[in-house]
Amino acid sequence: MALQLKELLITDLKSEKIATDFCTMKSSLPLSAEDHVSLDTYFNYKCNSLIESMQDVCSDDDESEVHRLLPHVWIEYRMEWIRYNAQMQYQNVTQGQTKPLLMGIGAALSSLINLVEKYLPSDELYWCTKLAYDPIPYMSSRMQLTSRIVDIAGNIGVAGHQVIEQFIQVQESLRLQLLNSEFEDKMETVIEDIKNLLSASMALPADDLANSFEMILANSLKESPVQIVVNRDLSSDEIQIPAETVHGLNLLFESWLKQLIKNSIETSLEQRQLSGKTDHVQIQWKIVAGSSGRFAMIVNDDGCGTLNYTPDFNLPQDWRIEMENTIGKGSQLTINFKSSNIIPMIHFGVLNNDQPFHFIVPLSHVVQILEPTQVVVRNDILSLANVNGEVMSLIDLAVLLKFQHSAKPRPEIKAYVKVKTTLGTVFLIAVEEIYNQVRGTTRSGQSGTPFIEDYILLQGRLVPVINVDILKEVVDGKFSVSKLA
Repeated sequence: MALQLKELLITDLKSEKIATDFCTMKSSLPLSAEDHVSLDTYFNYKCNSLIESMQDVCSDDDESEVHRLLPHVWIEYRMEWIRYNAQMQYQNVTQGQTKPLLMGIGAALSSLINLVEKYLPSDELYWCTKLAYDPIPYMSSRMQLTSRIVDIAGNIGVAGHQVIEQFIQVQESLRLQLLNSEFEDKMETVIEDIKNLLSASMALPADDLANSFEMILANSLKESPVQIVVNRDLSSDEIQIPAETVHGLNLLFESWLKQLIKNSIETSLEQRQLSGKTDHVQIQWKIVAGSSGRFAMIVNDDGCGTLNYTPDFNLPQDWRIEMENTIGKGSQLTINFKSSNIIPMIHFGVLNNDQPFHFIVPLSHVVQILEPTQVVVRNDILSLANVNGEVMSLIDLAVLLKFQHSAKPRPEIKAYVKVKTTLGTVFLIAVEEIYNQVRGTTRSGQSGTPFIEDYILLQGRLVPVINVDILKEVVDGKFSVSKLA
């Protein structure tokens, strides 16, 4: 490849402009003679060490290593600047002023950051910026995303296996030619089960959809004259988006972003600065729940406000798009669509008058389903249970809700659901029956039971969803159990 990056950078580092800017910056600070020497030494070291690094890794006919080196250099400078900037702020608060030498070092680093930034591809700079500003949460979120992908893949695998078993049963019935009303009923049940299994496994949290948008954005930055950042509304992360809707929203976001970059953002950093805007175009993204099972994805930008967006693909019939522009300020895209906000849940039963009373617990709170032989318990509303040497609380919903049983003794507990609250507390729920993993449509409603926060429609009936956190508070005495009678 043609050699140019190394020469361009070295020319910039040795240019009269950077020397003049550096001297101007020094003259604006009340530096002592000793500070002047220290700042000169620091700045010269930074420039010369970068030049030396590029010369060492660049061969006569290949400067690919220089390209690979630059993101590391930018992150090094940026993280050092963040450290000094924090130090300056605390000096100003605790001492009433910032040391001039530290201000000079910060300004020198800023000039080097801007210089290196010119030669970084926009997509690389985007990821470097995210890593430098908040490295631990950023890396942690990548790991959490990987974990969620594994969970989704696992759900699909389990659902797929159960679907195959259902088809094997149908295949066997066909082989025996059991074509009668009983078979037809069974087919209806199998088809409904298959639909539920697959739809339950193929959904994505809204926050993961935002991660997908960031990847689309990073891939589009090569076409953008200025940098763009996405700020998400994390309050929407409990919403689950079905796979087919995710695909459509991804296509729509990519299509919208291309038209935004082409038609409705400033053509240069200088143009944004003249408009009194931040250096980076700000995109605000969120999904909000509406009525009748509808949702809205709202995307705001602070570009030129001249976007007349039309999708370049066919939208589903029940989707609606609204576009609003404010010239010079930005635009807002609203996509109204029908979806589901139900996350995968475990469906189980507790006997009341010998009839199963159905409950559902969000799968995200379920740690493990235990066999009765794995648990040693006492028969109380709230008692202690021993699970493989681990002692934890046990909650018996039938006793807590004062359910009746005609048979004496009471029917055996079939399983224990080990759950974890959002604060990390682990406890067991005793149940008579575990059914399966389900999903449905939420139906908010009033409940006299504090720990019932919602309902889902399951096979024609409303089934209560247990709020694990509130259930623990109920049995800990933060809610009055007498209200449950």
